[in-house]
Amino acid sequence: MNMKIRRTKYLISSAIFDLVSKNDIKDVSVQMIIDLAKITRPTFYNHYPDVLHAVRATAISMMDEAMPPLPPAGDTMPTPEEFWAKTQSQIMPILEHIAERRPFYRRVLRQAADLSYFEDAMAMFISKTDPSLLRIAETADTPAQADMIEILTNGMMWLAIRWLLGSEEVPPQELGRRMTDAILAILAIKSMDGPWTAASPASH
Repeated sequence: MNMKIRRTKYLISSAIFDLVSKNDIKDVSVQMIIDLAKITRPTFYNHYPDVLHAVRATAISMMDEAMPPLPPAGDTMPTPEEFWAKTQSQIMPILEHIAERRPFYRRVLRQAADLSYFEDAMAMFISKTDPSLLRIAETADTPAQADMIEILTNGMMWLAIRWLLGSEEVPPQELGRRMTDAILAILAIKSMDGPWTAASPASH
């Protein structure tokens, strides 16, 4: 993506975030977006067909940027304690990012989310899956690696949605611990016949 396109998308996304953080999506118009972003109407339509598509793309892009890049996979399998710490370092930045922008993400879920949004979100999360998890998933014949990663990702996404839309203000740190413990518990069951046995660190 060249710099001009990147900057245009940034301006649109910034405008959408500001507007949707304060207004219902049905009340946000293309005109409001282009006025705030200081772009032309044709420029907006060069990138998005309508406001809903732009809102969904903005949410995915923001979450993608909030997730830190994964370090390369090592030559040896991580211990459960190492995997727990590594997973926490991946999960916590995006949960804290979402918690700080709760009004925006709540409106996206309630007013703009559709099947394609969830599919795009899941694809983004899977693209950042820890290589160690992929290797651990290969230790059993069934379910297939892709199925296991999809099940884990869908489950974590559902936990995050319930947390985001729930009435109780659960700290992101608590949700991050629950997510990581759940992943390790699933991997422990899947690895019962192999050398890797998951156990959450007692210190957390």
